[in-house]
Amino acid sequence: MVKLNEEKKNIINQNGNILVTANPGTGKTLLLAHKYVKLIENGINPSEILCLTFTKKATKEMEERIWELIQEKNIDIDFSELNIYTFHSYAKDNILEEDMISSNMLRYVIYDYLRKNDVLSYGDNYIVETIVPKLENLLRYIKSYGVLPKDIDIEKTKDNLKRTNTLSKEEMESFAEIILNIYEEYENIKEGVGLDYSDLLIKYLKLKNKEKYEYVLVDELQDVNELEGEIAVASAKNFIAVGDKKQAIFGFQGGSIENFKLFKDSKKFILSDNFRSTNQILNYAKSHFEKKLKMMNVLKILKI
Repeated sequence: MVKLNEEKKNIINQNGNILVTANPGTGKTLLLAHKYVKLIENGINPSEILCLTFTKKATKEMEERIWELIQEKNIDIDFSELNIYTFHSYAKDNILEEDMISSNMLRYVIYDYLRKNDVLSYGDNYIVETIVPKLENLLRYIKSYGVLPKDIDIEKTKDNLKRTNTLSKEEMESFAEIILNIYEEYENIKEGVGLDYSDLLIKYLKLKNKEKYEYVLVDELQDVNELEGEIAVASAKNFIAVGDKKQAIFGFQGGSIENFKLFKDSKKFILSDNFRSTNQILNYAKSHFEKKLKMMNVLKILKI
């Protein structure tokens, strides 16, 4: 296990809410692992600590880091006592058991709508391989903010779209109606069948009696969307969140620098020591910056 430098030791010894921003390679997950162990050493029961992160891969990494430290320090707890989840698996564990629908359902609804209404004159291959994935990403991005069809004012949306110069007024208005119609059709077909991943988060946030943990540790905050950020804050008496604001410009499924504001009621720290080169990551961020901005602009138009 890598030894802690002074800046990490200082953060770990802090009490209360903590928000850490850091570049890639500065040891964010390592910091959380040491903070977890420090809490255990200070008498906090594992059942009072919740760890949340974005992907199964990140969950596995956090488990391994924490468990390695626990064994290294000969702490007497069982692996099964670790509460380490993705946001979606945590939400699913806390709502009534319902079926999860296949991600293919949204893709099918998009394709079926476009074909049934003769929206495009492209061949099937181009629609399936190019158009459907783009519309799917757009709709999932919108829903990751908790925006449902009933929340979209189509007339205001059309009015906002008039300010764009990319397409004609008629084309933009038609685009808005098509997107909303597909979204409504998808939600109607899905009702009574099962939940998608955003439904899990939305439904969890509607629970009246959410479980409160003494500490909630959040990793990869830049990838956390608004719904997930709200879940972390709602579940925590105290939180420790770490992330990279620069990577948030291309955050996945709604990840955004705006979501750091959900954790503003905290002591703020910056990790500076870097253990690996960031050039590859920064180049990737640059190449995806324009795409991310386009998605955010669409959301601003639709979220009235």
